[in-house]
Amino acid sequence: MPHLCTLVAYYPEKIPSPKTKYPPHLELVVHLASTQGFAPAFNNYVYHDVQPGFAEHDLDEYDKVSASLAWTRTLAALRKGFKLEVDLEKIWEEHVGRK
Repeated sequence: MPHLCTLVAYYPEKIPSPKTKYPPHLELVVHLASTQGFAPAFNNYVYHDVQPGFAEHDLDEYDKVSASLAWTRTLAALRKGFKLEVDLEKIWEEHVGRK
């Protein structure tokens, strides 16, 4: 039966109780601006010197470096949730070895 494998939130306005239980198979990642002032009890990343909206390229709050880092971390969580983890170092070594 299909199930949710990854949940990603960008700068949510509020966080569920730290006592909230999530399924063990669920990859959970939250991206927060440092101005939000709270940290959940689960996997989260805090981006300093940015405001909520930092990943929205059409907003004044957009910050390219933080948005890119958050996107990379989101993709990593998705790969892990779908069990598609890739050893990029091994791939790079094989590439260099073939040159």
